[in-house]
Amino acid sequence: AQEVCVKKNLLREQVFILGRMGVPKRALSVLINKLEDMKG
Repeated sequence: AQEVCVKKNLLREQVFILGRMGVPKRALSVLINKLEDMKG
């Protein structure tokens, strides 16, 4: 499921799945990287 979220760029869903998988640090990393991409 996570791979599908990554391929379709479903950020919220990806973070949710990572959190449920027990890897909240990775979920936070996804959010931070996305924010950096948006920042420029």
